[in-house]
Amino acid sequence: MHLSKLPFGLVLLGSMVLLIGASLTTSAQDTSVVTATPASTNTPTATTTLIPTATAQGSLFIRQIMDGADDVNESGSVFDIDKENLWIGNGDSLTDQYLALRFTNVAIPPGSTIHAAHLEVYATQDEWISLAYSLQAESADNSDPFTSDDPPSKRALTEAVVEHESNVQWLANRWYPLDDIGVVVQAVIDRPGWQSGNSLSIIATGSENGGNFARKFFSAFEADPLRAARLVIDVSPSAVTPAVAQFPTLTPNPCSGITLPTRLSVDHKGRVPADATQRVNVRPAPNISTPPSGQVKNGDSFNVLNGPVCADSVRWFQIRYGENNDKGWIAEGQNNVYFVEPVDG
Repeated sequence: MHLSKLPFGLVLLGSMVLLIGASLTTSAQDTSVVTATPASTNTPTATTTLIPTATAQGSLFIRQIMDGADDVNESGSVFDIDKENLWIGNGDSLTDQYLALRFTNVAIPPGSTIHAAHLEVYATQDEWISLAYSLQAESADNSDPFTSDDPPSKRALTEAVVEHESNVQWLANRWYPLDDIGVVVQAVIDRPGWQSGNSLSIIATGSENGGNFARKFFSAFEADPLRAARLVIDVSPSAVTPAVAQFPTLTPNPCSGITLPTRLSVDHKGRVPADATQRVNVRPAPNISTPPSGQVKNGDSFNVLNGPVCADSVRWFQIRYGENNDKGWIAEGQNNVYFVEPVDG
């Protein structure tokens, strides 16, 4: 299948990207330039976003790479999982050249209509070279993490494919939208086993129409989480109730007013910092009005089960904690102060 290579885009405010990973906003803006967002304590500095705009037909779902193992390159027998710069196109060969991006917790119900979708990447250098590649998704209900034993080259791909050829300049320190891959994302959402909250992987394969080392570089999660690749989907959600009830419904984004970038992620560990001055409350529901059911003391860790859910200008995560493996909801932070932090490894 060969489709138009014209990307659709939208304005994304630098540090808001991570705040809306599992939610939808309701409209696109008609402004092409926005200013940089000042850095908050202990977080990377966001930079100016410059992306063409388009009017959304449905709601906008935005998800960013949340882990360094979810953005990888593979070139022949070389599998790179921890590089600070990724590339799209070809390395030293015209065959077996892959870029793979895995987006977790894609909270789109089965039966939804995908009007358009595209990837956005943050260029790390001035570069002008011809590119040729194809974009597909892994043909899976719930994409597994990439490993050296299960790299992109071993994944089954969708029949839906978008071919790309270009010869345009990229400037350093700018966001660039890639091709419209709405039909590729729709092919995954239409799978019988797809459920809201599953993971979805987009895989770019270098084409023989490009030359050796015909590639462009962009920022990986390891270099800066705020500049990791992101997936933008224009979607009209179905009336099907999401299977993962803890995720926000596809309504206007309640996280949009929270300026503190998220750092926790599902299926990873977090903790209350050892130097914290007080314990952090855990509540049965993700809102401040619910009385606490427990506490996590300074230095103690917990497992992140679900989230984020935004309420009361706070981002909440469901966790399992304590000797009794209790469950509850914990606030990540408030007023530009983090209460908890991720645990490496």
